Amino acid sequence: MDASSIVLLALSDCCDVYPLEEIHENLRLDELGIDSLRFMELIILLEERAQIEFPDEFLELSMEKTVRFLIQIIKDEMRNLNK
Repeated sequence: MDASSIVLLALSDCCDVYPLEEIHENLRLDELGIDSLRFMELIILLEERAQIEFPDEFLELSMEKTVRFLIQIIKDEMRNLNK
């Protein structure tokens, strides 16, 4: 599964925020109703599904974090695992 699918499905499944077809990469996480608790739940689910570990510097929820941001982190970490 690719990084985009992993993130979009996790947001739809775990966080129950929006239907899958309404989630797009430019949405900020706060626009999806993600608070700090949901953010940590989402990170754990993403780590399990992608079999990666998020770098510590990305574990704090901030207003500028978007769906695209999560997808890029997963892409980068998956690429690092394959080196």
